[in-house]
Amino acid sequence: MLTFTAITENDIHELAQLFIETFNANPWNEHWTTQTAEKRLSQMIHVESFFGLKAFDQGKLCGLILGCFEQYDNGPNFYLREFCVKNTLQGKGIGTAILKNLEEHLIQKDVKEIYLCTARKSTAELFYKKHHYQEDQQLCLLSKSL
Repeated sequence: MLTFTAITENDIHELAQLFIETFNANPWNEHWTTQTAEKRLSQMIHVESFFGLKAFDQGKLCGLILGCFEQYDNGPNFYLREFCVKNTLQGKGIGTAILKNLEEHLIQKDVKEIYLCTARKSTAELFYKKHHYQEDQQLCLLSKSL
């Protein structure tokens, strides 16, 4: 059975280890270090409207989900910034349970919409679409390498 607690600043080091393990492996193959992962998580946690949950399976950290509230004209939205499940536990319904738990928290806070960025044609995109997330027809993500 999964349990959830709110993420705090004191969790950064522990969460960074899960972050590194997840995103340095397939399919992302990124190059996070303890220093860079802790910096990223710290930056997100110190946002005024931060909210995040860490998930435990039998008392062991197995996932995290976090982002921030953003005010829009019709009420608060939630920008989902990071979400990961321990690699060895992926595909077992844990991600679905974490996402559902977040959505339940956000409904209680009268959030109108969740939005996020993810890699196209990835397992992450397929996961979100399976849970009824869809491509926004009004917005597009643009980037420029410097």
